[in-house]
Amino acid sequence: MGMYAVINSSGIVVNKVLWDGTSEWKGPQNMTIVYCEDTNSCAIGGLYKNGIFILPTAQMQPREESVSEAEQMKTTLLTEATMVINSLQDAVDLEIASDDEQNLLTVWKKYRVMLIRVDVSLAPVISWPKKPSLKFTFNP
Repeated sequence: MGMYAVINSSGIVVNKVLWDGTSEWKGPQNMTIVYCEDTNSCAIGGLYKNGIFILPTAQMQPREESVSEAEQMKTTLLTEATMVINSLQDAVDLEIASDDEQNLLTVWKKYRVMLIRVDVSLAPVISWPKKPSLKFTFNP
């Protein structure tokens, strides 16, 4: 597991996530994921430019912009979670879900609840819940 920075199109670090770097995972749309060799240098609210992390300053990004980006990220993550949950719920409803899929459904529902509880007004310093695995297969 390693620390990765989630970077928006302006080069601002909007989140940090733990990820093994190999399992299937795509960050939020229009965001870049970059490995943090020094986790202290890739601070949320900081800047990533020319391959270098720059620590945040009070003047880097207006608070309203940080909150707006956090709202966008929350919406994107909630949409993704709902899509996964709907697919898993369909398998359960049709009684074709494996035990793993039934367990994943519970895990993803808990993740979605934790996302709903995220207070975006705290941006840019938000502790996002860890996204569950996306790996599941339906067994008809």
